[in-house]
Amino acid sequence: MAYQISARTKKIASALGLQVKPSTVGFKKIAVYRNGNKIADIGDRRYNDYHSYRKISKKLAEERKQAYRSRHKKDISSGAGKLAWLLLWN
Repeated sequence: MAYQISARTKKIASALGLQVKPSTVGFKKIAVYRNGNKIADIGDRRYNDYHSYRKISKKLAEERKQAYRSRHKKDISSGAGKLAWLLLWN
């Protein structure tokens, strides 16, 4: 099943000068492009993200966001981890 990229993710990507498309790589959710060049594949379709949890409950989404941040402290400072944090968890 294909992941549906949220309007918020598209808006954030646009503000960062990025484009997003559904990923064709394994279980990845999103392919991220800058100036037409792919820079990363992020997220895992088998797991929810902030936007998915937000559809259920804002409180749950915030709790899961903090848990994600705790688990991925080192990863969210650069590269694909930073893109995942910005695009999938904000």
